[in-house]
Amino acid sequence: MPLNITKRIKCYLIFFCLNNVMISCKADSDALNAKINYEDGKAISVNFSFNKNSGQPQVFIDTSEEMPVLGNMVNVGAKRYSFVPVVPFTEGQRYTIKEGQRTLGHFRVMDNTHRTDPEILAIYPSTDTVPENLLKIYFKFSEPMQEVGH
Repeated sequence: MPLNITKRIKCYLIFFCLNNVMISCKADSDALNAKINYEDGKAISVNFSFNKNSGQPQVFIDTSEEMPVLGNMVNVGAKRYSFVPVVPFTEGQRYTIKEGQRTLGHFRVMDNTHRTDPEILAIYPSTDTVPENLLKIYFKFSEPMQEVGH
C-alpha cells in the first residue's frame, strides 16, 4: 500500500510541474508579440501587442532597466503599440518592454549578417618615403567608421 501512495504522489508532482511550465510558457507567448521593422539594414522601430494594459509601456536596454530608451511610443490600436527610438536599435542588443514594474517581454535586434567588412581604399601620404617626424596619416575607408551603436 505505501508503494501505491508514493507512485500517486510522484504522478501528482509531475502533473503539477508540467502544468506550471505550460502555464508560464503560455503567459510569456501571450504577453508580447514583437515585430522589429528594418530600413536600410537598421532596426528603426518595434511593433508589439499584449493582452492586458493599464498604463504606458516603455522600452529599456536589457542591461540597464533604470532609464528607458528615448523615443516615441504610439498607441496604434487596442492593446497595440509602435515604438520608434530616437537612435536606431543596436544590432545584437536585447531590449525589455515594461509597463510600470511589470515586464511584458523581451526582444533582440538580430545582427545584420549581410554586412561586408570595410576596406581601406587609400592611405595618405601616398609616397614611398615619409619624414621621420610625420604627425598625421589619413586612411580612406569604403564606409563611414563612426556609426551609432558601434
